[in-house]
Parts: sequence; C-alpha cells; structure tokens
Amino acid sequence: MKRLMLAAACAALMTLKPAVGAAETTEVRLGHNYPASTHLHRGAEALAKYFNEHNKRFHVKIFPAGQLYEEKGLVQGVQTGALDISFVVSAAWGGTVPSVYVLNFPVLMGTNATGLAAINGSFGKDMEQNFQKAGVELIGWIIYGPDDVIVNNVRPLTQPEHFKGLRLRTTGSLHGVMVEALGGGPTVMSASEVYMALQRGTFDGSVTGVTSVVERKWYEVAKYATILPLSYSALPITVSRRLWSKLNDDEKKALREAGKFATQESAKEAEEIAQQNREKIRKALQTVDLTRAQAMEIQKVVYSAAEAYIKKVAGDAGIQALKDAETDIKKLQ
Repeated sequence: MKRLMLAAACAALMTLKPAVGAAETTEVRLGHNYPASTHLHRGAEALAKYFNEHNKRFHVKIFPAGQLYEEKGLVQGVQTGALDISFVVSAAWGGTVPSVYVLNFPVLMGTNATGLAAINGSFGKDMEQNFQKAGVELIGWIIYGPDDVIVNNVRPLTQPEHFKGLRLRTTGSLHGVMVEALGGGPTVMSASEVYMALQRGTFDGSVTGVTSVVERKWYEVAKYATILPLSYSALPITVSRRLWSKLNDDEKKALREAGKFATQESAKEAEEIAQQNREKIRKALQTVDLTRAQAMEIQKVVYSAAEAYIKKVAGDAGIQALKDAETDIKKLQ
C-alpha cells in the first residue's frame, strides 16, 4: 500500500506544470561594466524588477562588471542586436551620437535638479531621436550624478582668473576646453593614476566628481576643493532594435516606464551619495562652495569655446540639444 501511495504521489508531481507563462518567458540580457556593489547596478536592478513585474513574456537578466562586453562592446552589442539592453558612460556614444556631449557643457546641468529637468524635457526628446537615428531606442538614464568638484594643491578657485596656469586633469573633452579657455593646462590621465600624480606634483589638480575624491582617497594628497555645478554624468539606457521589434505596444510602454523608474531611483541614490561625500570633502579639505552667480562667471568666460566645440563635433543637432537643455533649465529656475 505504501508503495502504491508513493507511486501515486510521484505521478502527481510529474504532472505538475510550471507557473503560467514561466516556460514561455524569453530571457532579455542587460549588460553593463560596473561592479554589482555600485548604485549604478542597483539602477539596473530597478529596471529589471519593474519590467519583469509588468509583462509576462520577457524576463530581464543582468550581467554586470563586463561579464558580456566591455565599454565599446556594450555600444556595438546593442547596435547589432547581440545584446538586448545596455548602459555605458555617455562618452562611449560620442562617436555615434555626439550631441550627448551637451551633458558635459560647463556649468549647464551640474546638479541632479537641472540634469533631470533636461533629461525629462526637450533635451531628452532630442536624445531619443538622435539615438533612434543610431539604430537603438533610448528608454532612460542611469544617473551617476554631477561632476561638481575640482581638487588642487595650489589655491582655492573662486573666480576665472584663479585657473590661470593650473595643470588640471580633466575627465572629458569639454572639461579640457573649459580649462584651456580659463588659461589652464588640461591633461588626460586614468583615475587610477591621479593619487600618485597629485602626491608627486605631476599636475596641480583634477576635475572630477565628489564620489571619486572620497572613494579613491584623493583628499589625502590634495589641499583645496572647489564645489561647483560643473557637468552631469548620466549613462544612456539603450535597447536593441532586435528586441524592440519583438515587443508589442504594451510591452514597449512597460519597458519605457521601467527606464524612467531606473532613472528616478538611480538619481535619488546618486544625490544621497553625493551629499554624503560633499560633507566628507568639506571636513577633509579647505573647501569653497561656489554660488550660482560665481559659477556663471566661469561659464561666461568659457561659453564661446564650449559652444564651438559642440558645433564642431555634433553640428546642428548638438546646438539644438544645447539650446533645448538651456530652455529646460530656465523653466526649472
């Protein structure tokens, strides 16, 4: 009898079916090259959770830390359809969608408030159209946060003339244009080399984000910090046409909403982290916080050179994106 009961139980188990739709779910691969410990990865998790809960046919699986592709591969993979979704530093798209450089326009959108106003406004619509021309869909942004501090070993930087003669490591082409227009000497260097370079006096300082100063302990080898709304680091979330063509209208809407949710969540955490790190910098270095008026004085000096750079690399589309971002930010103010 016991054997018969056991056999019946086994037969019953064998007839159980997976949850409705589980066997038919198609895996969607989302790749990025950041550690799983970062808030950038948590932004990806927010996207995946939202989309997975709002559709029945697809399931997003995340591959962090370059498991699938490194920087260039993340761009090419989503363009060719070898990868379904990716996000990567915006400069990696500069050769294909050069208008993304507007994010780094000096003293334009150097806070989460101004950055999000542009991303959610006309500037964001420009970006959607420009990414579509590049063969992918832009559904949102993973927010790293503002590049809003310059550390150096020479002097506090409160007005344009204070930059003259300084050798500053920059994190992007427009930062280099800005430093040069202010009379300084821009230099390019890997973040991993900055600590030793500051310690040895290879250069005078670095344009960067507050998180880098704290995480890489640059406060140990620098004297001064100037906090200003310099530029914005946001990583475009792109979707391959191959995946997009498989989605119905409701699924496309859900994926776009998932992108917006990831933007909001990553921006919220980025601001919390930035605030904490600004306080740490203020305690560790001689720090000045520039007012909006002081920052605008710097922008006046560099504006023409920065605008010319946008025109050169991105043409009319870049200038349009710049003007739209300025309009978006004026509405906020």
